Amino acid sequence: MDLSMRGLKEMREELNADLLRRIAYLTKGQLMGEILFYIFLLSSIVYLMVGKVYKSIVCIKEFRKKKSIWILPFILLGIAGLVWNTYGCPVKAASMLENEDTAGNHAISAETGKEGAESEEFIIDNSAPKLTVNYEGVLNIMDKDSAIWNINETLHNNEGKVTSSQNQIFCGKENGISICIEEDNIVPEDIEIKLYRMSYGRKGQWEQEEVSESDINKKIIRLKENQQSQGIFFYAIKNLEDGHYRVKIHCTDKAGNVMEAERNSETDKCIHDGWYESPIYTVDTVSPIITEVFCDQYPVRKKEDRQYFKNAPEIIIRIQEENFNKANFSVDGKMFYADGKSMEKEWRTLKEQAGHLQWKSYYKDGIRMNEARMKVAIEANHTILFQSTDGAVHKGNQKELKITYDAKKPEIIYTGQNNQKEQLVFRPEIQKEEKNFFTFRRYPFFRYFSIKRICASIQVRDEVSGVENLNYMFVPYGSDDGREEWSVLKNEGEKQNLSELTTIVLPAQQNFKGYLKVYGQDYSGNVGGIVKSKGMVSEDEQLHEQVSKISLKIPEAAFTDEKEKLNYYNKAVFVEAVFEDEQSGICKTSLCGKVNNKEMHDSSIVVWDAEDTVYRKRQRLTLEEKSFRYSDSDHPIMIQGSMTDNAGHISEEVLEQGIIIDTEKPVIKVEYDRNNQTEYYNTERKARVIVKERNFRPELVKWDIKGSNQEYHMGEWKTTEDIHTCEIYFDKDGEDYAINLSVTDRAGNKSEWKDREYFTIDKTLPEVSIAIENNTDYEKENQLLYFKTDKTVVFCIKDKNFDEHKVEYDIRAIKAANKRKQIDAHNTESYVRNGEKHYKYLTLKEEAHYYIQMRCTDKAGNVSEKKKIEFIIDKTVPNITIKGVKNEAVYEDRVIMPEVICEDKYLDADSVKVYLLKASGEPVSKEGWNYERTEDKRKVQIQWENLRQNKSKDGIYQLFIKANDIAGNKIKDNYKVVFRVNRWGADFILNHKIKESIDGHYLREEPNIILKERCVKQTKSRVIILKDNEERRTLKGEYVKESIIADKKSEKYGWYEKSYNIKKENFAEEGEYLVTIQEDSKEKKIHFVIDKTPPAVHISNLEKDIYEEEEHNFTIGIMDNYAFEKMELYIEKSTIPLHKKKVHKFIIKPEDLDKNHMVNQKITEDTAYQTIHYIAWDKAGNKLDSNDNGDTRKCLVTTNKPVKEYYKNNPKSQIIMGIVIAATVFTSGCIAFYNRKKHK
Repeated sequence: MDLSMRGLKEMREELNADLLRRIAYLTKGQLMGEILFYIFLLSSIVYLMVGKVYKSIVCIKEFRKKKSIWILPFILLGIAGLVWNTYGCPVKAASMLENEDTAGNHAISAETGKEGAESEEFIIDNSAPKLTVNYEGVLNIMDKDSAIWNINETLHNNEGKVTSSQNQIFCGKENGISICIEEDNIVPEDIEIKLYRMSYGRKGQWEQEEVSESDINKKIIRLKENQQSQGIFFYAIKNLEDGHYRVKIHCTDKAGNVMEAERNSETDKCIHDGWYESPIYTVDTVSPIITEVFCDQYPVRKKEDRQYFKNAPEIIIRIQEENFNKANFSVDGKMFYADGKSMEKEWRTLKEQAGHLQWKSYYKDGIRMNEARMKVAIEANHTILFQSTDGAVHKGNQKELKITYDAKKPEIIYTGQNNQKEQLVFRPEIQKEEKNFFTFRRYPFFRYFSIKRICASIQVRDEVSGVENLNYMFVPYGSDDGREEWSVLKNEGEKQNLSELTTIVLPAQQNFKGYLKVYGQDYSGNVGGIVKSKGMVSEDEQLHEQVSKISLKIPEAAFTDEKEKLNYYNKAVFVEAVFEDEQSGICKTSLCGKVNNKEMHDSSIVVWDAEDTVYRKRQRLTLEEKSFRYSDSDHPIMIQGSMTDNAGHISEEVLEQGIIIDTEKPVIKVEYDRNNQTEYYNTERKARVIVKERNFRPELVKWDIKGSNQEYHMGEWKTTEDIHTCEIYFDKDGEDYAINLSVTDRAGNKSEWKDREYFTIDKTLPEVSIAIENNTDYEKENQLLYFKTDKTVVFCIKDKNFDEHKVEYDIRAIKAANKRKQIDAHNTESYVRNGEKHYKYLTLKEEAHYYIQMRCTDKAGNVSEKKKIEFIIDKTVPNITIKGVKNEAVYEDRVIMPEVICEDKYLDADSVKVYLLKASGEPVSKEGWNYERTEDKRKVQIQWENLRQNKSKDGIYQLFIKANDIAGNKIKDNYKVVFRVNRWGADFILNHKIKESIDGHYLREEPNIILKERCVKQTKSRVIILKDNEERRTLKGEYVKESIIADKKSEKYGWYEKSYNIKKENFAEEGEYLVTIQEDSKEKKIHFVIDKTPPAVHISNLEKDIYEEEEHNFTIGIMDNYAFEKMELYIEKSTIPLHKKKVHKFIIKPEDLDKNHMVNQKITEDTAYQTIHYIAWDKAGNKLDSNDNGDTRKCLVTTNKPVKEYYKNNPKSQIIMGIVIAATVFTSGCIAFYNRKKHK
């Protein structure tokens, strides 16, 4: 049995080994097939390329000349494919192991319990998955994409076929990509599909963004297993939004076969290195938009929708389209002359030019804009229609541009009546036989004088843009040529031929003086030459009235009556006439004088005939005094002038003002309505002025009314024949009134009147007031005043007419116990006058309550109102009583309850101030020592509670008191009580400078410590010095000095004082010191640190000279034996001579350090060495400078190899090559290892 079992085991192992050999045979066959396939494939590739590498070898060149030899690589490829098909087919197999022993017993499977043992199922698969990709909704397929860099390259249509991954597929709203993979030995996880959103790159290449996994699951749809056959996987990408996409597919089955497609199919042409990379799949549902078509310059003008240029314009076309190519652009239209004749040859040239435009693309607000410029070089009228399509065959909008380019000037063909181009011939607009409209004069410039307008016939021609207008200007004589406005005759109407314009021009106005200028202008703004005419003058009746003028001038009269238009003189009058005609000039003038339109006293007639036109002439006439001295307003002298101009117009002018002569003077008299024996009046007074004059004029009456007040009222003048009266009312206060006047008649004759009596009007009541000298509070009504000194009462009466004998006084004084006294003010000093004010002074010295009244009557009888005042004189100081404490007292164990009482008859309770201060000047608050204040009209009382038992309550207290009554009587200054509370011992006083600079500070130098101890009694003291909380020393009496001092203010109060002087020798060593000064019950502590050692700095990771990095990090360690303060770190760039150094400063503070007292810093890349320098301080002021200890570092941080080699001055090219070779060998080894692992 043992033998049988052993034999069975051996037989089973032998059969298993045989099975493994068969499996290995199948596997080796597959491996051998792959090896043979790659051998034949590489052989064919080497054969095809060997000729390019060794073109110099003659035998190879001759070998390649035989065309039949080229069949060899294709035979090798065929053999490779045969080997692959033979050994690479998938095999699904399993083996059954059967065994029996010599007794015929069959082996039983331990797993199934049946006879025989079956191996695990395995698959041999040499067939790759097959991929098929179809595109739906395709509108167009281009051989290249419509990217920005291909805009000026003509793209071709692939006629609906995909030839490579470089193609671009266009589709519209209905779009989709279907993917089919056929393979039995894969699961969906073996299929990798990537969808990318592509965009035209800004740097000349595509930019892609992989769609996220969540979005892929929404866009890529896989059919369910019950909707597809076994071994076939269908995927679909549907309804993509507008944009560019690319799909990448990769699949490897379980046997490691990489996917492929049907040979030479559209899918196969897009597979590279096991990956399917689709063409650019563009979804485009938007048509192109021609956003702008315009010229690069402003047009000379616009007519409807046509633009005109006289310089060659450049058309700028802008199209908004993501998928644009120059082949998508086209133009249509026509070119023609101004008369409508077509320019077909020139249009073909322009259309050909549009197909060769150079386009450029750019993005604006995320939208692709395509722009080109088209030069217009041919002079013509252009009508251009711009059109565009995109790659998805969408037609865009159309833009039409109408422009005209014309650089030639228009030509004047005919000018004037007799074809004279340099001399325009004028003719009248209207001619009649019975009247001559022209007058000929032999003047140098103007020879024709007309009363009608002239006209001229003009013809202008322009071939291209056509005549837009004819410009003509009638230039007035004497104007600046070129600044006048041109008259424009436009070529309007529905004309088919715009090349010519013929017209007859007339002056814009009926009258004209000057010459005519004419030129033509076409629609492109070209201006022709100017033609000028001879001078001429036209003047009608209306213009003659405007431009002809006769000015009659007489001397300035003594008076002119504008209303009656009469001038008054008292002597001979010289008349002057100025004759003017600005248009045609003067031919003849006359001047004469008349009385009552009958009598002529003088006349003059002159004919003006000269070589040039006369526009202005002067003529004079004298009127003798003896002939007209009796003239009056009813019989004035009238002046008349007349003129005939060159055009035949006659003008006349009569001077509107008449002339009168008068030599008699006026007569004046003044009367008053009220008169009395005095010069003072308290009512108004009226004066009546009487003037006798034939030619009276109120405006020539000159008044000089004397008096202090000029606010009088003057009535109107009243006239009765030759008598004229005026009334004057004096109703306002004033002094020394008197009437003076002078009267001058219309002819200038003058008389004067001066009043001999003066009078005063006073209706104003006297103003009285009572005041207290040097005090203004008396002005406040109903207020009782208080004074602490003698007071002087000032009585003031303000009146211009003051009478001191009519002043009434009432003065009463009420003293203690209501005693009354009457005071007489008339017995005092006399009045003091200051202008209108009169003062009387009364001095009151006794303490009393005073009542004073006063009133006054002036010289005119005006009585003032009654004035009064009331006040009190009080000279008594308030009384102060202090209880509970005494001055200079010391209180230790007893009740302390101060009390202050202030009393006065007229006490000002608000002025009573009590201050409780300590010796330091610090006020004691109510919370620190509570008190209660009570007060009434005559007394204020302040009571403190007992002082609490507390150490802080010990000290010197000062009780200050301030108080005054309503009259201002104050208690003495510095009224105080000083007392001490010494329940808890002495006080220590530390010098402020020592307290601010030593206590609690870090010091480099040893200090001298000086402080004082004050106490009401003598104490025992000692000084203890503790160093680093270990060493302890006690100082003895040589450091202490005792004395007794006094209060600096009172010089009475004294206490004990000790001065401590602890010298710096006690602190010679570094360390932390605590100095304690102890007294019987108190102590004072002073704490400080002596530190003479600067900080220690250590810089790590800056040992090298050069660092090949963009930035280099280094570490700074900072330590101090006590306390680090700060560090200033300087990184200085550029050591190149003459270059400005750049220094970066960094401040490092204790909070910047980590727990190991370290901080990280960095140096950025630079082309020169950089210097690292630092200065560190501790809190004692000790400083460490890297320039002093030699720790300043220099290094070069750069990734620029030439810079590095320049500073190293020792190139290492062999090392660099070695590194490159090592990297190459390493990469090759990794590839080999990867392939070997994959094969296993």
